[in-house]
Amino acid sequence: MSAVEKLKTEGNALFLKKEYNSAITKYTKAIALDEKNVILYANRSACQRSLKKYTEALADAITATQLDPTYSKAWGKVGDAYYLLAGYINSINAYKTALGTLPKENLSPAEAKQKSQYEDGMKLAQETFDRTHILTPEANPSVTYFNPMTDKAPWIVAREMITDLVRDNYADSSAWTLSNAYREFSVGVQIMRSPKVRNNQGVAILGAMGALQNLTNSLISDERVFHLDSPNWPQLFEDQMTVEEFHCKPWPVHVSPSQIMAQAPERVQKEGWRPVRMAITMNVRYWIMKGFVDGMIADHPAQKLEKFRNAITVLRWGAAIWKDIPREDRGAIFQTTFINGVRRLYLDAIMDVRAHASTSTEDRQAMLSLLNSEARDLIKDIDAGDTSQESIGSLWAYHKNCWGHAHAALGYYHVQQLSHATSASEHENHLRTAGNFYLKAADGYATDDQSHTWYLHRALEYMIKTDAAASEQLQVVKRLKVALPKMKKLWWAGPRLVDKEKEKNYDADLALEPFLEMSA
Repeated sequence: MSAVEKLKTEGNALFLKKEYNSAITKYTKAIALDEKNVILYANRSACQRSLKKYTEALADAITATQLDPTYSKAWGKVGDAYYLLAGYINSINAYKTALGTLPKENLSPAEAKQKSQYEDGMKLAQETFDRTHILTPEANPSVTYFNPMTDKAPWIVAREMITDLVRDNYADSSAWTLSNAYREFSVGVQIMRSPKVRNNQGVAILGAMGALQNLTNSLISDERVFHLDSPNWPQLFEDQMTVEEFHCKPWPVHVSPSQIMAQAPERVQKEGWRPVRMAITMNVRYWIMKGFVDGMIADHPAQKLEKFRNAITVLRWGAAIWKDIPREDRGAIFQTTFINGVRRLYLDAIMDVRAHASTSTEDRQAMLSLLNSEARDLIKDIDAGDTSQESIGSLWAYHKNCWGHAHAALGYYHVQQLSHATSASEHENHLRTAGNFYLKAADGYATDDQSHTWYLHRALEYMIKTDAAASEQLQVVKRLKVALPKMKKLWWAGPRLVDKEKEKNYDADLALEPFLEMSA
């Protein structure tokens, strides 16, 4: 048996035992000895897929098809990876190619099984594309829709408040982040809707630039402003990305962070810093935007997680290796503020994957461990940061809110650990710790922010369960009593915007005040 076959056999055995990282190591060593072996790339792609590293899985699968365009299994893996990355049209085309590589008749049982899998995959990709590119509230209940004729959205209220806030130099309001985020979002949407020049195939190639920058800036500032006002929003976005790709020349969508990091220095030498910065910036911002939108519309939390992880990997790398480039030349994406905003979104993605029905018990626990470490790291970095030069809006968006969100993530972590407690004292400790973290989380948001009131409620919930002192509970209730009218004015300005379940919880919290005053 040759060295390549021996490594492949060992890799296959490790794959069957679900030791995917070890299997990847074997396949990678084998590839170093035989770079034209398509099966090795396909097998490594399968490992990456099992680890939910869909970009890397796609890259290996594409390499296999380039080496052997008739290898149907590789085309099937391309279709699967594109689907998981929400590239539905590419997925459909890959599955069509996979079907075309199979015999037209007299299929073996294995080939018949492949044919069925590819047809099912193509059908699913088409159905998902149709559902996510023609949006209606009925078909997509998780998506936020606003009718400007009937809904007075929080960002509209925030915009009306800003003049008074600036005049009074009053900082304690979420209107600062909402108005800034909405300004970026609305400009991005306006650019998306602007006319496009199309080629003979109808593909948009020229048009106004900057939508991706504005839209991602809005997300990392305050993603709650994101909403859809038309059913063709996703198609407008895709057209805009085609225009910006034509101008910025980013790496292809299937390229992994490791490939970008390996190739970028060489591109800088050939092209100079500015063109490469534009390319990297588009890759990073596209990951952020695509991850957020497809995670919301297509219910793909795993690919949302991967795209945010890809972005953070490249951002941290770029901030380190180009730290000596002047700030104005280095670009916004490598600034600590920008990275903090992406890390905050990453915490949400981790919790989304953990809560998703498709996530295994083993992966749920792994997500909790990841959440714990990422949240603690974010808090540590923010505590060590310098905010002396930040504006009010920036201070809330990229420092205080991120700090508060990380503490809320730790509260969530300890709540989820309750089911794993092996003793009454351990259970009690998780309850108390969760309450403390939620109380700190509330401090990370302005008094009129809906997150502030909700985390106060959660803190009170766990204080009650641990029989905290009545005086401590009363203090939280009084804070809620002050904050709720301010929150409702900003966030619940219209009847359709009131969260009825939360309203019941708040009413119950406030009803405790006279009893707590008697006990305090």
